[in-house]
Amino acid sequence: DSKQSTFIDSQTKPIVKPQGAMFSTSEVIINKQGGSFGFSFEGGTDQPKTPGDHNIYVSKLANDGAAERAGLSVGDRIVEANGISFLKVAHQIATRAFLSNPTTLKLRIHRNNGGSTENPLSAFSGQEPKGALDKAMVFTHEQNIEFSKGKSGLGFSLVGGKDHPRSPGDSNIYISKIVPGGAADLDDRLQVGDRIIEANDISFMGVTHSLAIATLRSNAKGVKLKISRRCQKFIIVPDNGLYGLGIRGGKDMDTSLEIATVKDGSAAANVGLASGYKILYLNGLSAADLSLQEAKNEIRSSKSNLELVVFQTPK
Repeated sequence: DSKQSTFIDSQTKPIVKPQGAMFSTSEVIINKQGGSFGFSFEGGTDQPKTPGDHNIYVSKLANDGAAERAGLSVGDRIVEANGISFLKVAHQIATRAFLSNPTTLKLRIHRNNGGSTENPLSAFSGQEPKGALDKAMVFTHEQNIEFSKGKSGLGFSLVGGKDHPRSPGDSNIYISKIVPGGAADLDDRLQVGDRIIEANDISFMGVTHSLAIATLRSNAKGVKLKISRRCQKFIIVPDNGLYGLGIRGGKDMDTSLEIATVKDGSAAANVGLASGYKILYLNGLSAADLSLQEAKNEIRSSKSNLELVVFQTPK
């Protein structure tokens, strides 16, 4: 097949597989055995898998080959090979990158974990960034959140229910308020506007407001939630090597990672980013797992583009 090049022991180092996420990012190291790495690939700017999709994908695995034993899967999107970015590369360039080390292949891959194809991190179009947010990059992110009650309870309020719809035809349950200093606020994951899908393993589909309250109170120690949140994915191309944004927070700060500043006229400003946006994923890495310095290092190491999945909290 002219659109595939076969290469083909090894180890897989998961970088992130956040709870509730629909994708994972992994580092896979394959040591060539028997003259082959044990997989084929397809795609590239000159041989797109589908129209407009210039990404590189794993298309075939040799049975019990080095790549298969390393944990590679058919459908994995290859983001980087031997330190070379695979954003908008031709098929032949990808081939050369795979062969740049004759014995070892180090890959960074994105994998769909069976979630919705609406998640752009597992189904990035591969089209050239044009400096503006693509409306198709607006999607719903689901997350599992569990925390203990505080002295004043759970620390949040609800709106909605089939008997008290937030708007006509919308019977969902939403977070309407986070009490400052309360349990939810201190946990720092729940946000105003989040829709509650489940609480304490009970579905909130079509429930009344009073039943939702009773369900939340059914666990004397705390609450277990499954929520959905409207998010956006931005792809930023640097301007003279700079993105023009500052960040704050991080795992080591016990606060959410967020955009602190955006310089006027910068690459970040041109795509519509602004201070106050909360960061969920940075180049496919869960922001919840990153310290401030790790996040800064990731941004600085992103030479060709920066991928951010963010959400904006209501003012």
